[in-house]
Amino acid sequence: MSGMAYQQVAMWPSSQYLPTTPTAPPTDTFYQQQQQAQPQPQQYPNDTRQLFNRLAEKIDLLNEKFDTKNSTIYPNMETNILLANIQRIVKENDTMKKDSFDRSAKVEELNLKISELLDRNQKLIEQTHQTAEQRNVVVNNVS
Repeated sequence: MSGMAYQQVAMWPSSQYLPTTPTAPPTDTFYQQQQQAQPQPQQYPNDTRQLFNRLAEKIDLLNEKFDTKNSTIYPNMETNILLANIQRIVKENDTMKKDSFDRSAKVEELNLKISELLDRNQKLIEQTHQTAEQRNVVVNNVS
């Protein structure tokens, strides 16, 4: 809540509308007794508080709108300029998403090629190892 709205709500004497609270912490039996003593809660204080809260929120919203309209940060920005900037950002975001998807697909493709090359390399190593073993057997038989 902004200062002014909070001050306006705070000026209302809360003791008129709010039920008094006990000084000791409520126990379950105390709470049940209070509920039985007041079978129907008083709606007026809650409704009034809610009304003041909504009113304070609306005042805050109006203050924010007023502050942004009178702001010196972006004095010349108009709605159509902002809209064009948002549209440009959305297009750039879509382009970046597409580029990211394309790069991910390319990385996946390269990963598959690397995997195939590793499998092929493993098979060649195994063949080389078998050929070397066969040569060792032949050399041992010859000698």
